[in-house]
Amino acid sequence: MRSGNLKHKVNFEAYTETENDFGEVIEGYSVFKTVYASIVPISGKEYFASKQVNAEVSHKIECRYFAGVLPNMRIVYGTRIFNIESVINIREANKTLQIMCTEVI
Repeated sequence: MRSGNLKHKVNFEAYTETENDFGEVIEGYSVFKTVYASIVPISGKEYFASKQVNAEVSHKIECRYFAGVLPNMRIVYGTRIFNIESVINIREANKTLQIMCTEVI
């Protein structure tokens, strides 16, 4: 993978649950890893449901391989949030990760 294609600095965030002083569970996300990646939109569709317009945009995010990425994580790029649908280790060579995502709108 050429480093020139990796121009977006993204954060991989893992879901966390912590307890406050009153024993209440607080849900949130914490940064798992920060990497440079390429973000490519692969399709976009708009559909009508219950008289509302909903947009769903799918993206492919590629980065250098690192261990520990799970589908229950999310990717944050600036103010944009991407939910991970699948993680693919290209050719099982431990060089490139291809991550299929849907953008949260």
